[in-house]
Amino acid sequence: GTQMSDEADNKLIQTWKDAWYAAGWEPRVLSLLHAKMHPQFREYSEKLKEIPMMGVDGLGSNIVYNQLCFLRWLAMAASGGGYMSDYDVFPLEQTPLATPETFTVFSVVKGSKTAGIPCLMGGEPSEWTRMAYAILENGIKHKETENMWSDMFALIDMRKDEAYAVEDAVVEGQDVLLDHPWTPSECAITKDKKAVHMSHEALRQGHILDGESYEDRPLIVKRFINEWAPVCQANNGAVAAGAPASGAAVVTAGAPAPGATTPSI
Repeated sequence: GTQMSDEADNKLIQTWKDAWYAAGWEPRVLSLLHAKMHPQFREYSEKLKEIPMMGVDGLGSNIVYNQLCFLRWLAMAASGGGYMSDYDVFPLEQTPLATPETFTVFSVVKGSKTAGIPCLMGGEPSEWTRMAYAILENGIKHKETENMWSDMFALIDMRKDEAYAVEDAVVEGQDVLLDHPWTPSECAITKDKKAVHMSHEALRQGHILDGESYEDRPLIVKRFINEWAPVCQANNGAVAAGAPASGAAVVTAGAPAPGATTPSI
């Protein structure tokens, strides 16, 4: 799950919406109902049961969470495609983008050139459906050899198949959570990056104040933006915000259903 309370989750979603809106986008939060709008939802859901999701402890305590991580791909296809952002990914540029014709993943595993992380992605509806089934079939192939397989594991495993395009455009949160004020020389950290991923790992490895925890992510994000933007945003490729391209939208798989956890890598 998110390792956060519902209150903190909701605050982070609102912080996410405010940030993307301020950058010129039209953020929407998708739910399980959006995935159910897909004509292949029932078939997909049945096949999803074949993917190993028992976790390293073998207890399967996060099965619902991991199933939702797969179903968000269908939700994107059924909602018109465009861009999907995890609710802990925040824009660094005020430049809404046209939806890429080829499915594109904008975050990669550090040290890798092609292993995508599913925290910021974009594509047309047909591409979202194609990728939804590609990660599904990849997961099913591992049912005899693995106890745990996620949409991220599938995406990374599929890098050798060249199933998607990649762009290293997301900076990891631990690289921007500095223990001192931002200076112009440090703007190189975020230069040409489209977004920052404030993941759990970012809070573990980056600098946060004494007493802060995952519950404080909304506050930590706002503090970073307020400290970084005056120093670096003008030199980060930012332009005057405009309306997103037709059909393009930043969305998140957050709050998939009442009581369900919000997918976040």
